[in-house]
Amino acid sequence: MNDFRSAIDDCGLLDLGYVGDPFTWWNKQSEPNDIYEGLDRALVKPDWVDLHPTLLLHHLARESSDHNPIKISRPTNTSRRKRRYFKFEDVWVTSANCEEVVRDAWTDHVATNGDAPEVMKIKRCAAALTKWSWEEFGDITKKLSKARKRLAFIDSCRPTEDMVTERRNICSEIDKLLTQEEIYWRHRSRCDFLKDGD
Repeated sequence: MNDFRSAIDDCGLLDLGYVGDPFTWWNKQSEPNDIYEGLDRALVKPDWVDLHPTLLLHHLARESSDHNPIKISRPTNTSRRKRRYFKFEDVWVTSANCEEVVRDAWTDHVATNGDAPEVMKIKRCAAALTKWSWEEFGDITKKLSKARKRLAFIDSCRPTEDMVTERRNICSEIDKLLTQEEIYWRHRSRCDFLKDGD
């Protein structure tokens, strides 16, 4: 055992520690002949801990083996979900309603819950724009697909005056959706470029 400890020290390894039962091996005997040992462990370099500070070693429940399985994973604390940040979308300014949504949210008088009034106004604007965006734009890809299917159906029919008018309206709607989609993806590519360039 001393040689093993010396080898760990010589290699500069650290014991990662664990979460769960301290014993990882059991001789499968009942009392008074039962023996439990903490045999299984994870040894890592200090640099590894610096790169992965949140990873934990879990001692899982043993099933058919006399050893507990071990698993390294990130904490699953639901309160530490990735935070979603509000982003103003360039495509929103293509709608005449955008300014009105911002104005209404900004001038709405609601309790501040301890936040500064300006902070609450910004939060209200973000919430209002997010809700409005889904109602106004929804899923552009789905809308385009639906409009194109309708256009294909119209093109397969005899062109009545109503069909020609509807076709013209659908083509106008497709042009509008394509413009919105282009603005959306241009904004996304610019964000990715800026993020990658950091």
